[in-house]
Amino acid sequence: KHLDRISHIPETWEEKILIVDDEPVITDVIEAILSNEGMIDTAANGRIALEKVREKYYAAIISDVNMPLMDGIDFYKKAVELYPSIKKRFLFFSGGFDDKTTDFIKQNGLRYIPKPSRMQDIKNTVIEILSGG
Repeated sequence: KHLDRISHIPETWEEKILIVDDEPVITDVIEAILSNEGMIDTAANGRIALEKVREKYYAAIISDVNMPLMDGIDFYKKAVELYPSIKKRFLFFSGGFDDKTTDFIKQNGLRYIPKPSRMQDIKNTVIEILSGG
């Protein structure tokens, strides 16, 4: 009887995921594949994303690197200044990394997936981030 009641209690906590990319098609696709994993917010550049990070906690952040106004690396650096533990919640999903960006990502032990990649790879990596891995 009690077990039946408990099973019908609505979820009170839903993980928040931020997708940062200047290409709406990319954000739409990633949002669709992650819709069952949590509440999704999007931002078209690092500047908007940084404002969102200041307003709420995100369990996972998927960011492009090459964007207008503030690129993904600058967004990452500023977010880490505000919240040092945020670095383990980042996933860079971008195409055409230059050597400087690749070195930065490797030196900081950050997760990245090159564009194009299988959407399942993104989903699996985000699930890993959400589970604390």
